[in-house]
Amino acid sequence: MFENFVIIDYELVVQTPLRIGSGVQIGVVNTINDAYLNENHLLIPGSTLRGLIGSQALKLECVKSPPVCTKGKPCEFLRRCLAYEMICNWEHGFGCYFHFGQAHGKVQRWHSWHVRLNRETKTVVKGVGPFAYEAFVAEGGQLKIKSKVIAEERLIELVKNSILAARGQCLGGRRSWGWGYIRKVSILGVRKPTIEESESEKLELEVKTPVPLYGRGLIDAINIATHDLISAIANKHISASEVSVLELKGLMTISWWNEALKKPYRVMALKPGTRISLLFTTCEEASLVLNAVRMFGLTASGQWYTKCGYGILTNLRTNIKRKKK
Repeated sequence: MFENFVIIDYELVVQTPLRIGSGVQIGVVNTINDAYLNENHLLIPGSTLRGLIGSQALKLECVKSPPVCTKGKPCEFLRRCLAYEMICNWEHGFGCYFHFGQAHGKVQRWHSWHVRLNRETKTVVKGVGPFAYEAFVAEGGQLKIKSKVIAEERLIELVKNSILAARGQCLGGRRSWGWGYIRKVSILGVRKPTIEESESEKLELEVKTPVPLYGRGLIDAINIATHDLISAIANKHISASEVSVLELKGLMTISWWNEALKKPYRVMALKPGTRISLLFTTCEEASLVLNAVRMFGLTASGQWYTKCGYGILTNLRTNIKRKKK
């Protein structure tokens, strides 16, 4: 269960501009994803960090050149490939969970204007107006981004080496232009998780990162995600007997760019700040769910967002005991 996982904390120092694309173009502007921008402070989606660290894991571990597992093609080495377990296995209970990154430092919008070129003739396309890419620019030019990976113990060395190998790489979009250049990488520590015990069958939780709505509605999505998560982590079938929304901050769209298919995927999600309550049969069930959604996220299994830091919830009640495993 939780004892099979560790928390690997790390820090990136990134040179801006940094582009986290939205997959949306408004007029002539290819926009950034500002859904995670709060008072000019930026959160980096776990899917972006998974792409950065995972690409280094493939370089270190994969015997194929180029890798085929990321393109959905069969590979005879999958059963013993740690890189596949780390980034390509989207089922709960295995591999790694990539949390959102917290950028320390204020950012503002910036536009890079361009003209369209004919790649064959290397000339400007006549009759086509200019267009722009949006990006984030930090005060002072650099951003410190702190994040963590929840990893199985057998993957510790690969995860650490993959994070360290990200130095000199680029984060986000327009990497070929040098945007998001990573100047420094640090492993801040490896630790065992702190386990919380609920003294009540009822949990009151606050959404910290968007909760994807997989299913026919809010309650259906929460029950599906709870079932998928707990059955994989603890081999138990648990669902809340009562789900209530205490405070709804609204809905938002989360997106992921599929490089292999060259198209974005979009899903509706609960906005951060939303508060919900879940009622279970016993305190043990409530404790199990509480720790699972803090560490792994309340997400359905097998989706692109399953292990990307979405669905993280924290406890609002004070009747909690904490202990280290």
